[in-house]
Amino acid sequence: MNSYHRIALILGVVMVFTLIKSDAFLLAYDHEMSRLALRDLQGVYVLVGKLNPEIEREGLTTHQIQTDVELRLRMAGIKVLSHEEILKMAGVPFLRISAHVVERKIVKSYIYNTHVELCQDVYLVRKPEIKIDDATAWSSSHWLGLTSDLDQIRARVRDQVDFFINAYLSVNPK
Repeated sequence: MNSYHRIALILGVVMVFTLIKSDAFLLAYDHEMSRLALRDLQGVYVLVGKLNPEIEREGLTTHQIQTDVELRLRMAGIKVLSHEEILKMAGVPFLRISAHVVERKIVKSYIYNTHVELCQDVYLVRKPEIKIDDATAWSSSHWLGLTSDLDQIRARVRDQVDFFINAYLSVNPK
């Protein structure tokens, strides 16, 4: 390997680690049209995906994330729907939260990604009789995080929920 390739490789590795520590891998499906899909929502049901049992034993639990998300929504004035209420609501809107976490045992740390999305039922314009269940209307993802503190993953989810709250409030002013 010549010196040019060696320098390019070192710069590439440095760049990857810099991006991992930053928000460069934050992806969002958040624009005017996706925000319009949030207009007039009377509330959302919160559905948190299951975490790896090993991660739950380490201290990050599905219950913690559920509580964090519901509290933030309520504090922002967004109604958190019960399972019974969502089934009666047009479009069946729910906020799906997922955190995929893998522990690195050699150096005690965690590689993770988090995803927050508002899903609801939609109908095709060209064939209104066709309903698509659980279509993503709005989303935010943080890919490839690296941390040694599971609370940082909780914080990342809270940040993404705040991003959703801001989008919701932009089309549903109080």
